[in-house]
Amino acid sequence: MNASDDNIPAAYSITHQHIAAVINTYLSRQEPRDEKQEVRILDMGCGNGRMMGHFSDVLPALQYRYSFDVNGLDVVDAGQQVEGFMDETIGFLSARHPRTDWRKKLTLTTADEGWPYPDGSFDFITSNSVMEHVMDYDFVFREVARCLRPGGVCVHLFPTREVLWEGHALMPIVHKIRDVDKRARYMRLFARMGFTGHYKREMDRRDWKSVDEFARIFSRVLETDTNYITEKKLTSVARAAELNISYRYTKDLFLAKAQSFVGKRSYTYRDLGVLERVALIFCKRISSITVSLEKSA
Repeated sequence: MNASDDNIPAAYSITHQHIAAVINTYLSRQEPRDEKQEVRILDMGCGNGRMMGHFSDVLPALQYRYSFDVNGLDVVDAGQQVEGFMDETIGFLSARHPRTDWRKKLTLTTADEGWPYPDGSFDFITSNSVMEHVMDYDFVFREVARCLRPGGVCVHLFPTREVLWEGHALMPIVHKIRDVDKRARYMRLFARMGFTGHYKREMDRRDWKSVDEFARIFSRVLETDTNYITEKKLTSVARAAELNISYRYTKDLFLAKAQSFVGKRSYTYRDLGVLERVALIFCKRISSITVSLEKSA
């Protein structure tokens, strides 16, 4: 099916489209084991449910050979969601896909609690800008490995310490500065240079009175709520969990963003050969990387 067909609903975010495209690309390269094979997906850190909704919209249209069972997991003690957010998530998904009992598909847990799923439950596990908030990567990757079926794939989109752009403060390099007070000084400097996107977006809700107050408070938020690890550490954690790690789809998010400016949407990605490796060198240093974790069949 043509992924630019008007029958395919547009994604809430280009990142949602991108992760759906990675799943579609994997599925396009394999044959179903049986007629209408079920593909089970878990969105880790599902938040407001928009990405789950997009999966439910687009994947059945792209992959008619499969049926899809989309599930969501989030934690109540990570400080990233407001109290009662899951009720709004259920309401959104129920309005969009009323035939699904979303209360049975969505689960809340705590950050250090084992996931409430049997071994080998899912074909795909996804997350969008979640992993930089994880404090215990070893634990999460062990749960990913346990809950994936043999041959299953985990697709994460998130920044590592090496990237140049910090996507929460919307400023360059501030996540690389380990000292909280020094980071606040740099954030004040960047704000005065015009990097005020997050300050303006959140100033009313958080009642910030000045960029100085924003820098002081949000520098500490980055300290307590984010955990940027290096690519080397990430690879080590993946190997310890016996997961095969790849960054091959990192460049495709940036290509998808470029295509979106001219109204194009791509849900099938191609390997660019030598250019693939060259593009990866540059793209993985910009703002986010796409991490694929595959469990051996």
